[in-house]
Amino acid sequence: MNTSIGKFALAFLAALCVLFASCTKNVKQNSFGNVEGRLIDYGVTTEKKICLTFDDGPSLISETILDVLKEKNLKAAFFVIGKNAEKHPAVLKRMFDEGHTVGIHTYTHEYKRIYSSPEALKEDINRCFCAIKAVNCNYCPVYYRFPGGSFGLSEKLVSVPEEMGLIRVDWNASCRDSEIKPANEHELAEYARSTAKNKNNVILLMHDAADKRFTADALPEIISYLYSDGFSFVPLEKVIKIS
Repeated sequence: MNTSIGKFALAFLAALCVLFASCTKNVKQNSFGNVEGRLIDYGVTTEKKICLTFDDGPSLISETILDVLKEKNLKAAFFVIGKNAEKHPAVLKRMFDEGHTVGIHTYTHEYKRIYSSPEALKEDINRCFCAIKAVNCNYCPVYYRFPGGSFGLSEKLVSVPEEMGLIRVDWNASCRDSEIKPANEHELAEYARSTAKNKNNVILLMHDAADKRFTADALPEIISYLYSDGFSFVPLEKVIKIS
């Protein structure tokens, strides 16, 4: 029995090495074919749990966000842009080092290119995957967030991440930092609180981008509000239900 487990472990490690090598050589190849496709459901619970999620980083405000999370001893999920990961590898490394979840968001964030076809979406996902693996070859991202969310996309596009073995993650609360321009930290904190109200399992959308400095400034107030409303801050896997 132990011999079989050992052989399986070696085979699995070898498969990971082949996967990464093929990814760096040909981004059009489906790099996630060996992972079972999964869907998410936020589920029903009486516990008030919330996961903080940030899209679009790493960026010039990432360090401020990470400083706040470190001070509060909280873990978050960062859905990163591949191009930004290549520009700021040290920041992405810090996200890994401090125990945060890193997910795939996009490589280019160019909607017309990404959503032109299922094949274009697969290529974009693979390129972002490679950018993440270049910083931490031991980390295999399993979470994916569509640029703009999956709301309103065709079934052909929505099914792509799941076919590639990724867990699709949207959100059910937001600080609205991509909608309100200009905004201040108090407005963002109020929206985070109001959109999370009367929910138990919450995935809160925020952005990690240079033009969203107010989001980083609002983060301590957002955390304080949500604590006062009885939320426990948990990693992403503690909020979603995998089926």
